[in-house]
Formats: sequence, C-alpha cells, structure tokens
Amino acid sequence: MLVGLILAIVLIAISFGLFQLLRTPATDTSAQPDPSTTIAGSSTTSVPATTSTSTTSTTIAVDPFPPVGNPLDLSELALVADGIGPIAFGTPEAVAAGQLISTFGDPDEDTGDIISTGEYGACPGDEVRVLRWGPLAIVLRAGLFVGYRTDLTYGGVADAPSTLLSTLSGLRLGDSIERLEEIYNSESLSVDFEVDDDLTEVFRLTRIADGRLLLYGPISGTTPTERVLGIYAPDACNR
Repeated sequence: MLVGLILAIVLIAISFGLFQLLRTPATDTSAQPDPSTTIAGSSTTSVPATTSTSTTSTTIAVDPFPPVGNPLDLSELALVADGIGPIAFGTPEAVAAGQLISTFGDPDEDTGDIISTGEYGACPGDEVRVLRWGPLAIVLRAGLFVGYRTDLTYGGVADAPSTLLSTLSGLRLGDSIERLEEIYNSESLSVDFEVDDDLTEVFRLTRIADGRLLLYGPISGTTPTERVLGIYAPDACNR
C-alpha cells in the first residue's frame, strides 16, 4: 500500500509539471512600451501618434502692381518735399507704383504688406508696403503713396537709373557737402548738420520763413569734400 501511495504521488507531480509546460503564458501588459513615448536613457519624451519627416516651405505671394502710363523722363521725377515730380504724396498706391514701374521696370524688392518697426520713416506698428528700385524706396500706407527715400546703402547703385534722380535744385546722391551748401544756403533756405538718434550724421534742409523741413539725409561727414549718402522726404510718420 505504501508503494502504491508513493507511485500515485509521483504520477500526480509529473502530470502537474507537464500541464505547466504546455500552458500558454499570460501576457504581461505592464512590460509593453507605450506607443506614444520613446525612451532614451532615463528620460521619456512624448511624440505625436503620427509624424511626418517632410517639411514644406511657404512663400507669401505678393500681387504686383501693373504699369501705369508712359515712362517718365528722369528730369520729371524731381525729389521734393511733397513727392517725386508729378507723383505727389496722397496719390493712390496703384497709380504711384504703376508710374514708377512703367519708368524703372519691376522693383528690385517688394515687401508686400508688413507691420513697420520704424523703417523708411513709417510709424512703428503701421501696416505699410515698401517698393525699391536700386537706391530709391517708396512707402505705401493705407492705399496711398506717403514717402520715399534714396540711399546709397540700399544697393543697386551702379545699374539703377534711379541713382540719377535729383532734387528740384539739382542735388544728387554722392554730391559733396560743398555742393549741397552752394545749392541751398540762401536767404530763404538753410542747411544744418546734426547727429540723429542712431548716431548717424545727417543734413537737414529747412525753409527759414516757417522752419519747415523740406529734405534731409545721411552724410559721410560735414567737411566740404564729404558726401551726401541719402536724400529723404520728411518722414511719413510725421504727416
């Protein structure tokens, strides 16, 4: 009887062992990685469920202005306090830009509508559009032509016809300080020199009778042989 009992225990143990070997183990879900995370070293970083390795560059389209009228002669486009020749401040932007495009061709630069930070004499925060042909830049605001600047630092000086633009009295970019004073110092006009807020030396042409600023711009210095680097209309922000 004792031998039979021992044999029965052994058979039971063998049967139990075979059952454990044949049984499919349960899945331990706690060991599976979360598909929304990646693990590197000791840190865990969340990533989106769907990712894309491609990048797309976006170009903001600018609607160009069409040409308006016939090309104007440079002698007609005098740089004056109130505009450029017959293109007065307050002219609708499509007409002003179109006339200059007809004369100079497509602009070298067209910013489209941007928020000004104070460039080109516009008020910071204004929505403006700036078109540039070589050293000539014009400012459009609220659908109107409101300002211009000519400046040797804008580039394109060698090839751009706009480099040859002059004031009504004949001052051009690159002229000497001596010529500037010969042209304008008179009983009715005054040329003064000062340092502006960004420490640039500038000339200021004013009308003596009422102190009105007519033109101003950066210069390389104040001695007779130094040069006029820019001719600016009064800032659009002040009008």
